[in-house]
Amino acid sequence: MPEQIKTYFHPVEGLPYDFACKRMEDLDHGPDEPHRHDYYTVIFALQVQGRHRIDFNEYQFQSPCLFFVSPGQVHQVLTTGVPVGFALLFTSEFLYKNNIRPEFISDLNLFRNYGESPPLAIPEQKLPRFSFLANYLYEASAGQGHEAKIVALLRLFLLESAEICSLPSSEIWHSEGADGLLRRFKRMVDQHFSQEHSVAFYADALHITAGHLNKTTKQLTGSSAKEYIQKRITTEAKRLAVFSDLSPKEIGFALGFESQAHFSSFFKKCTGQSFVQYRQQPA
Repeated sequence: MPEQIKTYFHPVEGLPYDFACKRMEDLDHGPDEPHRHDYYTVIFALQVQGRHRIDFNEYQFQSPCLFFVSPGQVHQVLTTGVPVGFALLFTSEFLYKNNIRPEFISDLNLFRNYGESPPLAIPEQKLPRFSFLANYLYEASAGQGHEAKIVALLRLFLLESAEICSLPSSEIWHSEGADGLLRRFKRMVDQHFSQEHSVAFYADALHITAGHLNKTTKQLTGSSAKEYIQKRITTEAKRLAVFSDLSPKEIGFALGFESQAHFSSFFKKCTGQSFVQYRQQPA
């Protein structure tokens, strides 16, 4: 049986919990293999030495800092010594049942489902606030009946993070007009990219023309809707090429291609390399 990417579906392994706050020093410090989660991860590194690989990029821990990992991203934490810090883990279901809309997360501009996911440095004057919130979340998550408190603390932690985020403001989405359309389109692509590759499918679902969707996406991101869909498919293909033992035929099938030849042609067109060349290059 070909090995696929190991995926964790709940913040607490073996239990259907949808939120957890863990101390990094309490976690297993054995060799970490590339894996992904079906939930959001925030790593608050206080004293950590080593590297953090997220998809196809590697970053040094420069404590104190924050890492934000989206559901589906492949990551690997490689540390020396015992790390000190916190890991906040929460699912989309946790957000939904506590009336935190998806727009709250996307508007923060912290979690990115592909591309660069660099660490967020914490200014010295802000560190006591983040430490207080993380410790409070840890204590609240250890008790019973504190979900409302956890929700309020998590909101505040993420808002404080967004306040020090230096990612380009042009990529921050708003809730009205064209920006709202872009958000809905991106969310739909994340849900359907492995089955639906055409701009027409998403335009129909959004009740607009394909031309209008392409034009809006191009104006706000610099890429057309078609290019965005292709980039999302290519990102997942690269993840499976690097972090799994699936064959090109199996990956193509998993991503909605009718044949290996069609998938191979798409991959080379989008990456400039054949699938075999890409898989064989050094990590």
